[in-house]
Amino acid sequence: MFLKKYFLILFIFLLMPLSLSAQDSDTKAKSLQDASAIVGSVAGSGGAGLPGGNVDSIASQIIGALFSLVGVIFFILMIYGGYIWMMAKGNEQDVDKAKNIIRAAIIGLIVVIGAYAITAFVLQMLIK
Repeated sequence: MFLKKYFLILFIFLLMPLSLSAQDSDTKAKSLQDASAIVGSVAGSGGAGLPGGNVDSIASQIIGALFSLVGVIFFILMIYGGYIWMMAKGNEQDVDKAKNIIRAAIIGLIVVIGAYAITAFVLQMLIK
């Protein structure tokens, strides 16, 4: 019952960034292209020594890599918690330890996704 509540919260936080990005996708893409063109013109043809040439692509690559790392850590913690739970053999302390690991992994993922959703929303409002 307790995990079902966390699953619902996780599901809501996963869908929130999608609903935020679904609004004005053409306008957002155009504003990002305009910002990329401005940064490219300021940085010059050399790209200010940065790989990839523009700041927004580098930032998106870094954020994507961090989210991949968070996803891998979440997956490992879920597998580890499930393994401990399956190997508990009725030992209540091990079952509680496994539940706490799974609960903490879900809460951590919710916090990371929530922080990203809030940051994306604030940046979207600042761009407008």
